[in-house]
Amino acid sequence: MTMQLSPDFTLEEMPCYQRATGSDIDALKTTVARVLQPARDKWGPLVVTSWKWWANGCSLRTGAHGQTGGTVDFITPRANLVDVFKWGLLMPWRDYVGRWIYEPAVLDSSGGVLQGEHIHVATIRDMVSAFGPAEADSAAYVLTGVDSAGEDTYTPVPGWGGPATSTLQVEGTTLSMAGANVAPWAVGAVALVFGLAIAHHNARG
Repeated sequence: MTMQLSPDFTLEEMPCYQRATGSDIDALKTTVARVLQPARDKWGPLVVTSWKWWANGCSLRTGAHGQTGGTVDFITPRANLVDVFKWGLLMPWRDYVGRWIYEPAVLDSSGGVLQGEHIHVATIRDMVSAFGPAEADSAAYVLTGVDSAGEDTYTPVPGWGGPATSTLQVEGTTLSMAGANVAPWAVGAVALVFGLAIAHHNARG
């Protein structure tokens, strides 16, 4: 029997839903109501590509903030994800969303896709559960590259919290990127996001 989470989402379409506990489902329902259904209403079909588990083999996000069930990765097949990300920056969910992150496609040296483009949304509750009270803020980032040690680098969106000082804030959200490159248009996406964020800040100020 299908479990309806909202008008457009069912539990059964979530990766590895068979392993969900009651508390997982409760957390997911809130994320669907607060984030996914509004995004679906605005941008059309939305696909959750990762939830508490990675879809590939239903492996658990060990040590990561996705373990409490409210954190998801998603794509919008009919809409530009940069546009969706910018729209999300203006939505009234900063009391719920802990991390709003745009991650462009990650390519290997031959141009193959190591990881597909997606938006990562983590709840404040999930961040605090994994990393403690210091992570009880709301912040937005754009994945912009890889450092010399092969660690992901994230650029913060102005007005959405302080700078990303470590990979702790986004642990477990991406594949290992050692030797990989972010899609070259990511820099342009960052500029667009920053421009929007600054304009929004100025309009409010």
